[in-house]
Amino acid sequence: MIHITMEGAEELQRKLAAINSPITRKRILRKLGMTARMNSKKRVTAQTDLDGQAFAARKKPRPPKMGKMLSGLAKHLVVKDITETGVTVGWNNGRYAGMARVQHTGDRRTMTKKQLSVAGEPDTESLATRRQARALIDAGYKARWGNFRGLRTPSIKWITENLTIAKASIILRVLRGGPKESWEINLPARSFLGITDMDMDQLREQALALIEQAINEQ
Repeated sequence: MIHITMEGAEELQRKLAAINSPITRKRILRKLGMTARMNSKKRVTAQTDLDGQAFAARKKPRPPKMGKMLSGLAKHLVVKDITETGVTVGWNNGRYAGMARVQHTGDRRTMTKKQLSVAGEPDTESLATRRQARALIDAGYKARWGNFRGLRTPSIKWITENLTIAKASIILRVLRGGPKESWEINLPARSFLGITDMDMDQLREQALALIEQAINEQ
């Protein structure tokens, strides 16, 4: 998540406090949050990180119908909590927030055959396809899902909402007799959340303009 506050900006704090209406102060902070949200989405569109470098490429070429990396996460990025002095940009859905954290910082872990026998947290953004779901069910895949006890055959809908393409592929290989007992899963960092120095300058100028306008209109 991105937290935008007025801390350390005494001039902005003083001017913001001079606005009589709490609603106006929050409206200004919402606009700043929207700008920060837009900047993060622009990075995803450009496929560049906070340092201006291109995102690490996928291991395999992108299928024609697959969108740009992180585009699904960026779509659900919202302006969340707004106080009179700060605003938070992030996700209302905890699952998307967890996926974004892993994508932003990167991840490296060892997954075992036993761990892959049940569903866990997704490792990448792209969710399993219906074709993969049907293949998993045909191969005998079972998981703990819904209100059932123990392992049961999940629905296609559950698989496509809870497994990623990468994880579904690995599970399918295991079920079809893959020789490995464990796999190293490496996900490179693709930083797209946050505020660059240029973003900060933009937000400061925008804040000053909005605050001064609101003061003049009082």
